[in-house]
Amino acid sequence: MPKSDFPPGVKVGGQIQRIGPDGEPRYYFVTKIKGPTVLLDGNHPLCGKALRFAVKVVDVRAATA
Repeated sequence: MPKSDFPPGVKVGGQIQRIGPDGEPRYYFVTKIKGPTVLLDGNHPLCGKALRFAVKVVDVRAATA
């Protein structure tokens, strides 16, 4: 997106809120600023990362139909 569309002081690593096409707010991270262009990433911060969950089974029940 053009850098002119952003508030002064936009920095790499910053978070920007924009209204999406459905009218709901969306959050984007500034990944790169190259001249007059700002590159944004709209993925979730955990996207692409390996996750490991530790769980403890606290109850078991019989299956239902």
